[in-house]
Amino acid sequence: MNSREFETGLELCERLHGMHSGAAIVEALGAICPDYIKLNMEWAYAGVTARAGLPVETRCLLLLASCICRGDLPAQVRAYIEAALGLGIPKGQVIEAILQTLPIAGFPAVTNAFLCAKDILGEVQAG
Repeated sequence: MNSREFETGLELCERLHGMHSGAAIVEALGAICPDYIKLNMEWAYAGVTARAGLPVETRCLLLLASCICRGDLPAQVRAYIEAALGLGIPKGQVIEAILQTLPIAGFPAVTNAFLCAKDILGEVQAG
């Protein structure tokens, strides 16, 4: 039986990542190690991302920025861009959030994030 935390985490994960690349990541990892998905849903999603205090849209942009600053997470960058758009965050704000990581992440990481996002965001002016 799934725990309440698992259900809370799964619901948030599906809200953020259902129907796009994030769901594919969860499915692939679940096929390899279901316990990893259980831990992820209970701890990362229910325990951290679902906390009160910030709107889910803000959390999504923070997670996107964190992935960009790591510099080596293209699948997660793509998943959080898709999640942001799915939450109704305008493309211009997603572009601005990516750009705001430049002082910390550096040009290569931000360039890679924009290239990763190009097909998702299309040709949109941030201004």
